[in-house]
Amino acid sequence: MRTNYVLLAGFVSLGIAVAAGLVTSLWVIHWTVSLTIGLVVFFLSEVFCSNIVIKKMQIQYKSVSTFFDALRNGNRFSELRLLYGFKQSAKLFESSIQVDKENATQFWRECITRAETAWRVINYAATEDTWDIVTKKKIPFHIQEDRIQAKCSIERIFLVDSEKELNEVQRVMKAQKNVGIKVYGILREDLGRDIVRRLKKLISFDFAVVDENWVYFTRLDKRRRIIGGAATCDKTRLREASYIFKEVRRQAVKKARVKI
Repeated sequence: MRTNYVLLAGFVSLGIAVAAGLVTSLWVIHWTVSLTIGLVVFFLSEVFCSNIVIKKMQIQYKSVSTFFDALRNGNRFSELRLLYGFKQSAKLFESSIQVDKENATQFWRECITRAETAWRVINYAATEDTWDIVTKKKIPFHIQEDRIQAKCSIERIFLVDSEKELNEVQRVMKAQKNVGIKVYGILREDLGRDIVRRLKKLISFDFAVVDENWVYFTRLDKRRRIIGGAATCDKTRLREASYIFKEVRRQAVKKARVKI
């Protein structure tokens, strides 16, 4: 990568110098004057381009250094970001990671296994994309059980659109409660306007606040079907997601629609 930057800078400098020499040759009498001007322009361009390359390398070094410092300090989000930095299936941004539908389940696994103290989630994805798949294939909740045994608290709020759906999902809620997960159920209509407005500004209605340090999202379409996954350590989104979870949990306890 470094070699590519240096070569590019050299070609740019040479091109500018040649152009300067050709232009000055139109009105300068002797060719040595044009050559001198071209060399001066080449030198100045080299200095300018070298500064750009150096700054680019410094930014890259700082980024990599930050990742490894975070790993040494136990920052699990940076560990996750570093892992997905080597995968073509992921899109990396300054403070977030995004994956497509095909990689969403594995991404969820990578995220929840990195939860150390708390995984607090609002679940809004359609059951046919999530819990129906789990129960039909009889996949145990072993990942979540492992987290609980490692002293990681898991709370899950099942946010649904109707009473019928809430009744249907209670069998899943019971199974999760049996392995130590704190479960709640609430209808979307129970949410106040302020919470709905705040949810719409997040990446998704389906998310988990992880260790109060970062946020995992299941990206959904308008039919609540899974279209991908995402995670961010952006402090503004973290604060907002944490507030929303606590407020929705408070409403779920107050409404007490589910008794299991």
